[in-house]
Amino acid sequence: MKLMIVEDDKALAKGIELALSEKENEITVCYDLKTAEEMWESENADLVILDVNLPDGSGYDFLAFVKESSKVPVILLTANDLEIDQVTGLSLGADDYITKPFSLAVLRARIEVQKRRILEQRENQSIKSILPNCYVIENLKFDFERLCFFKGEEELSLSRNEQRLLQIFLKNPNGTAESGTVGRSAEIQKCPTGHRPIGRIVIFYNRKLHGIVHIQCRTTPTKALRFF
Repeated sequence: MKLMIVEDDKALAKGIELALSEKENEITVCYDLKTAEEMWESENADLVILDVNLPDGSGYDFLAFVKESSKVPVILLTANDLEIDQVTGLSLGADDYITKPFSLAVLRARIEVQKRRILEQRENQSIKSILPNCYVIENLKFDFERLCFFKGEEELSLSRNEQRLLQIFLKNPNGTAESGTVGRSAEIQKCPTGHRPIGRIVIFYNRKLHGIVHIQCRTTPTKALRFF
């Protein structure tokens, strides 16, 4: 994860950098607005931690600059706890807002929230619909118009139930639903192993799908299905 810290207080910036120094994090520190703008294009940051009060301008200007060209999440840091300042930041697209002084543990927790959102967005983007009802995931291609399904050059044989269930998963990445509801939405037909509740049938075909294309949905503690 590439993090950009824009903070003119060098002691605070160093403290934040040390608190976030983990193997998976690449951190860039900027002490003024000009440096942040100059480094923005080359750094390709995934997340920005931005002080509102900078020596050469307003952090709100950099916030607007970032949001004009990207969806990169921005966490604002400010010594102002006035409601108007919070409203201004959020209206410009800030994803979170922390008032100084703050705990580094709280900052880490807020960053973890943004990280989870970033990972979910990337997961959603990894499933590409190149045509209506046609999806590509790495070396997998599912064409529900022509009913052609491929893993690399290998054509896959999927039953009607498997096709319907797979299509539900692909249309709802990161969605959650009770297995019986999924079965009724997909109009799942009878299970070859005998008469079972529709929820159990869905789980049966989910396992079969995983064996064929190595894609499945997770069963949550409440026995609902989380698609991915």
